Amino acid sequence: MLALLSQLRLLRSKRSKLTILDNISGIIRPSRLTLLLGPPSSGKTTLLLALAGRLGTGLQVAQHTMAMA
Repeated sequence: MLALLSQLRLLRSKRSKLTILDNISGIIRPSRLTLLLGPPSSGKTTLLLALAGRLGTGLQVAQHTMAMA
């Protein structure tokens, strides 16, 4: 355990702009079960949060920043 801990390092945070979702489309119908599939870290939760309007104060969509209420 100590050998593992001695090899861990802290990495600096890199705050750079990153495209999270790109070129997505789909239909979500009321009263229907909808399945959202994708590999880990592909943006599934981010997409659902964006659709629900729960992604913080500044969501950029198609190069325009939208103020979220």
